[in-house]
Amino acid sequence: GLVNYEKYEYVELTAQGTGVGKEISRRHQLLFRFLTDILRIESGTADEEACKMEHTLSAGTLSSITDFMEFIQACPRAGESWLNQFEEFRLHGQRPEICADRTQNFSSEFRKKVDSLKS
Repeated sequence: GLVNYEKYEYVELTAQGTGVGKEISRRHQLLFRFLTDILRIESGTADEEACKMEHTLSAGTLSSITDFMEFIQACPRAGESWLNQFEEFRLHGQRPEICADRTQNFSSEFRKKVDSLKS
């Protein structure tokens, strides 16, 4: 079982229960970071949503989110600017001409980033 319990006494987690608790906490922290760091959700809302998600997402989906976050940290698309642009898009929408300008700017910044990695 997950807990040791004696009537009118105490409740204590077993080793298995502790393991389950640690895994739930790990899932919560990962989802909270995804919601706040990537999607820029307000921390109170992110905490509530992460709590709901941690119990329902499959291990495969959680693994994909983990991989995505690691990818962003290891290979940021010319910095944090694209996350800021995502936030602007969410708040204000985007006109096609702005997308074209940003694509051109991204391409230029990406070339600089690649060149700096080669040096």
